[in-house]
Amino acid sequence: MATDDELIDRLRRALDGGLRPEPRAADVARVRAVAATRMAEMTSSGADAVHEAEPARAVTPLRSRRILQIVAVAASLGVGFAVGAQVQSAVIGDAASRAGVVEFAQSITAAGSGRVNVEGRLVGIGRIVDLSSSDLPILPKGEFYEVWFVGPGDTPESQNRISAGTFHPDTEGKTDVALTAAVDPRLYPILVITAEPGDGNPRPSDTEILRGELDVID
Repeated sequence: MATDDELIDRLRRALDGGLRPEPRAADVARVRAVAATRMAEMTSSGADAVHEAEPARAVTPLRSRRILQIVAVAASLGVGFAVGAQVQSAVIGDAASRAGVVEFAQSITAAGSGRVNVEGRLVGIGRIVDLSSSDLPILPKGEFYEVWFVGPGDTPESQNRISAGTFHPDTEGKTDVALTAAVDPRLYPILVITAEPGDGNPRPSDTEILRGELDVID
């Protein structure tokens, strides 16, 4: 059985070669777990470095590149995961990289389905999306919401979208999460939120909760 790193490298080489791998559900779960763990490690190291003002504790460029490679593979496979709000302080390079470049910041509303506030920032090779809401419907246990960046020509038969991760409102219906995606919002300018049944299928469900076009800041 391949190690986690071997699995991720194999998938990365396939993606780099223009292929669309279809890993087993178990492998998708492994990629999700590794990506979330590595991002959490980077977040923790970065937060410690900022708090203690010791640059030597920051994540090294080589290690951060590896973490972002893993995140990119996860996003390309439609494997979403949420990371804590501390990711905003992750040390990925210099101070400018930590702050990120805001590419969009807006509210998206859907009749009867609530409103979400989203802010997207360019960090390294990916984007960090801060998402908050106080009025999305609370889903049944085991179900969750998934955020998608959707590009031109996306249809159920021929999808052109990238997952930015999943989330679930708290018991009061509030959401405040940071999600990651290896995506360019100029190429995938539509933000969609779907309700997912939690069945392990990486494809989006037909239950679309909210859709809106991103106002990308040039």
